[in-house]
Amino acid sequence: MKMQNKTIVKLIVCSVALLTAVIVCITRWSAWFGNLPEPAYNTPPQPHNIIMTYGADATKDRTISWRADTVEQDFALMLEMPDKTKLEFEPTDSLVVTRNGKGVYYRVELHNLKKGKYHYQIIGDKYESRWYDFEIQNSNNLSFIVFGDVQDEVGGPSKQMFSMVDSLHHNVNFWAFVGDIIERPMDVYWQYWFECMNDVQTHKPIIAATGNHEHLKGLKKTRDNRWTNIFGNPHNGPERFAGTTYYVDFQNMRFIVIDTDGLTLFSDYTRTSAWLRKIADNDKRWNILMLHHPIYSTCQGRDNTLLNIIFRHSLKHIDIVLEGHDHSYAKRFSRTDTTLTTPVYIETTSAQKYYLSKVSPDDDRILSGHPVYNCIDIMNNTLIFRTYMIEGNTLYDQFTIEKTDSSLNIINQEPDTPEIIDLPDKYKGKNNIKIRRFNNRKAAREKNVKGEK
Repeated sequence: MKMQNKTIVKLIVCSVALLTAVIVCITRWSAWFGNLPEPAYNTPPQPHNIIMTYGADATKDRTISWRADTVEQDFALMLEMPDKTKLEFEPTDSLVVTRNGKGVYYRVELHNLKKGKYHYQIIGDKYESRWYDFEIQNSNNLSFIVFGDVQDEVGGPSKQMFSMVDSLHHNVNFWAFVGDIIERPMDVYWQYWFECMNDVQTHKPIIAATGNHEHLKGLKKTRDNRWTNIFGNPHNGPERFAGTTYYVDFQNMRFIVIDTDGLTLFSDYTRTSAWLRKIADNDKRWNILMLHHPIYSTCQGRDNTLLNIIFRHSLKHIDIVLEGHDHSYAKRFSRTDTTLTTPVYIETTSAQKYYLSKVSPDDDRILSGHPVYNCIDIMNNTLIFRTYMIEGNTLYDQFTIEKTDSSLNIINQEPDTPEIIDLPDKYKGKNNIKIRRFNNRKAAREKNVKGEK
């Protein structure tokens, strides 16, 4: 009889669990797997969405891409060399059909460029662009900007943010994006991103990682094919990840990008991790890794367990890991006993949407509820990392890495600005276990900081 009762209890428990799972799937199906319909759009006939990316060798390779409508017309790229001679290049083209529109994407790859200033113009049968310029500068010194997730709504603050950063850091070499550049894989959001960039992308190369918001949802995610055609990245990554997992070589640095959204099979993780170990062991002074999903998640309920287990053992030669996705800022140093070492993990966000921070005691510096951007300056053997709050362009975090063939020294230089761990507005007025955990950890962290002082 007791055995029968136990069986009945088990059946009831399993039935309740199954019913709960079904209810959750029904209520969350659209959020997990559904896509809003894309509004119809018409592609303009004149060349637009002009963008510059790097080839595999940033010291001499550039790729210029643009879009026009599907009308039969011939385009060419006119390039004025530093010595004022002009060369004409015929682009490759790809017809891209999306859910509710289409366009032709053009691309010209420029190789073996010499040091100096270049001018270029896109010319066609009926239309031509204005002249743009870029410069090839080969040096052990580099400066670049890193943006976290942007994910802006049309009419949002991205334009102001990009304009401010460009005016304050106009002479940087390039801009990097950790993914989720757009809110949804729709043309209206792509057009708004280009509008907000205000032509920065025509003369300053862009390095981008894919994010989940550049994908169509489904039982299997599908990358928006506009992404691949907009960003003319090198095809030097693992098989099946051409143009999405790749690296760019500078004089003194290798910048590595991994497409974490493309990691679906276990073999994808292991093969990409092995590829990373191999290409990070090089003769460059600095190795920077950028990927959308963080190895150490900073927000509650968003752990990437397989990524953490497999990839954190492939980072021996990586100096900084740039991450996004969690809409929160955190800095985490690696340690050998009590000595700071690399890699340094940076979770960053430039969006106006925020998730609930873990307030992890393992993170050395946290910012919750506010957007930031990051600036990295490399001067031969010295790397300076700065984080600025977009509100008021306030310096929020800083550290320096000094590195030679035989030594590594990390100097933590946090400004006097106290940590800001704000509860995002979307969680205010609510009371659940996650919010109570946030408040308790915040209080404990603030108490420990005061105790140290």
